[in-house]
Amino acid sequence: MSTSSGLKLILVLNALAAYALGPIPIPWLATLSAIAVCVLLFATSSIRLPPGTAWVLIFSVWALGVTLGNLALSDPLNLPERATTGYSTYVTLRFVQILSFLCLLPIIHKAMAREDERILEFVIQLGVVVSLFSIYVYLAQTMGFWEPPRTRMGTSGEAQATRFTYAFHRAMGSFREPSHLAEWLVLPCFLSLANWSKLGWVGPARSILMFGVMALTGSLTGFGALGVGLVAAWVLTMNGTLRSVFRPMKLVLPIILALGIFAVFKSGTGGASLIGTVVDRALPMLEEGGMKSSNRNYIYEYLERSPPRFWGRGVGNANLEFSAYAGSSATASFLSLYLNTLYATGAPGFAIMLGLLLTPIVLAILYGRKRDHPALFYLLAAYTGWLLVFGVHAEELSLSFALVYGLLTYVSLPQSTAQLIGRST
Repeated sequence: MSTSSGLKLILVLNALAAYALGPIPIPWLATLSAIAVCVLLFATSSIRLPPGTAWVLIFSVWALGVTLGNLALSDPLNLPERATTGYSTYVTLRFVQILSFLCLLPIIHKAMAREDERILEFVIQLGVVVSLFSIYVYLAQTMGFWEPPRTRMGTSGEAQATRFTYAFHRAMGSFREPSHLAEWLVLPCFLSLANWSKLGWVGPARSILMFGVMALTGSLTGFGALGVGLVAAWVLTMNGTLRSVFRPMKLVLPIILALGIFAVFKSGTGGASLIGTVVDRALPMLEEGGMKSSNRNYIYEYLERSPPRFWGRGVGNANLEFSAYAGSSATASFLSLYLNTLYATGAPGFAIMLGLLLTPIVLAILYGRKRDHPALFYLLAAYTGWLLVFGVHAEELSLSFALVYGLLTYVSLPQSTAQLIGRST
């Protein structure tokens, strides 16, 4: 299997987040595949490490030291009632997640060095397939069609919910929650805007489809990631030319027609308007104290009542302490990479994580303009959008984020350097 084929397989498996093969969630097969492909890559080739690798290694060593230190000084914490693994397995899987992120970076650079445009096109095509499947699932759930059984446990520790106490029915596709689908779509949505001129009507049609499904998720996280990502990339790449000034206007058509798609599907299920729902949910947070006024206020109450320790509590341990505080029967999530990192690895670990997250932005500013890759602006938008996702929803480094990270660092580097990193000898 070539590196490119391995990468494509990993991305497909990672998108099947709602399903499991027996007791094994399919996304974990993607995680293990990333590690296996990386081992084969380094066993058969001499590969230079891509940007960000050193930060991940330093963070991993620090996190392991903090976790083992806490374990040596205190007894293992009790797991919640609905935990599906033992303590050692639970903590080990957290480190496997970090390892898979690290392993996917050289795979991406090697694949991009050989098939730059084909890899980017595959990401868009996969986004189209996931979006079409999401529309089918949406119709299946609202009109009684057959839907593939959701064989993986939901994020609450129970069966996956397919009905929502929301203003309208929400698209969730092959993911366990609508918000998970929305955050996954951020990259293909932005990337689909990069090559319209080469595809005629197909290019805009693909963008409209994915933006339409994004609207059907009803996810404030997804909408916020699109908005923040667009503005951040616009500011960071502004160079005074008309092209850079008016580049965001490309989103106007997909957004308008995406609202039309939403209206068509909502008309068959009833419910409130998208804009009205977003305003109703966003205004209280803007007027009454930010996220404390959201349904995640318990996280910020915990932050006030139990401040993080300077050295951290250890990977996994922070979540278990939070679960005990919240009285949760399932393992509680901070819903934020930043908070999870701060509580688990302390201030030093948080500083290392910031170094990791800032690396692609620094590379894009220093070198990206000189290379002027056609996908740079849209990858930068997707990346900065993910930084918002990490603030309000996702608490771990993931394969989806590794893809954005690896693609952005590759297209930001001078072509000769990027090719050198990806080349095997």
